[in-house]
Amino acid sequence: MDKFISAHKKISQEAISKIFDWTRIHTFYVQYVCNLLYELEGQNINDELINLTFQRVLDSYEPLFTSFRNLIPWHQYSLLQAIAAENGIDKPTSGAFIQKYKLTSASSVKTSLIALADKEMIVQSENRWLVYDVFFSRWLEYHYGGR
Repeated sequence: MDKFISAHKKISQEAISKIFDWTRIHTFYVQYVCNLLYELEGQNINDELINLTFQRVLDSYEPLFTSFRNLIPWHQYSLLQAIAAENGIDKPTSGAFIQKYKLTSASSVKTSLIALADKEMIVQSENRWLVYDVFFSRWLEYHYGGR
């Protein structure tokens, strides 16, 4: 916030909170988004600019993230989408989660969880499974289309 103030740019605490929420307060992602916002012309960082910046991030990584779809099996990719759509899940083998996202079975989900964790595409934090790369998670969430 200090950098914005010293450059005579206005950013509200609500805007900072929105950035923190979207980036899960992960230092790299927070700095990446804030650097993009800092570079923008104008002195008022508003909700519209933040949303455009989020979209800019997703668009810039799209070629990479699209390639992941071709690099991992369908079931693993479907599980990634479901985890991202939930913004993390504590019980990925529950019947409700499997049914909601049309996953095949608890054993398939468990196998995919292990495979995705081995590939460091997901991580367990505070008993919740999350897509490790925050931008990839947000991209999956955005493109999931709310099945």
